[in-house]
Amino acid sequence: MAEPEFDPYGTNMTGTTILAMVYQDGVMCVADTRTSTGTFVANRASDKIDYISDYIVGMRTGVSSVTQNSIREAAYEVEVHATELGRLPHVKTAVKILHDILYKDKLSGAFLVAGWDPYKGPQVFNVMLGGASVESKVVFAGSGSGFMMGYIDDHYREGMTFAEAR
Repeated sequence: MAEPEFDPYGTNMTGTTILAMVYQDGVMCVADTRTSTGTFVANRASDKIDYISDYIVGMRTGVSSVTQNSIREAAYEVEVHATELGRLPHVKTAVKILHDILYKDKLSGAFLVAGWDPYKGPQVFNVMLGGASVESKVVFAGSGSGFMMGYIDDHYREGMTFAEAR
């Protein structure tokens, strides 16, 4: 049996796919677990969903070490903000903090922020490369997002139950 040829200029099929969506009672976050370096999969058991606060998570795509540190910095700033105010943070506060980090440091990464707050309920945001942020009912990012777009167009509808969203 012949070994497959290695094509250094071939299509990279090992990138990140992350998705967050609002369903009837909350938010659902989904991520693959691979961390890749070009076409080499460096870690098959990477966690790309990190807590920013008790009710807010950040999902990351891009340079792993940079995005991990950005989420940690955002979590610290959100915790300080919530402690100073004496109440739960707004999801939008976490989005704004990540926006500022991305814009200020010109980082190579993007984030999905999903969470619940008592002021507006379940919310999801896409914090894009460069810092722009967009709220939507469904957000996705990464190299697999094109495939997700078609699937979501066919299957997502507002008001889905948890079982339907799974």
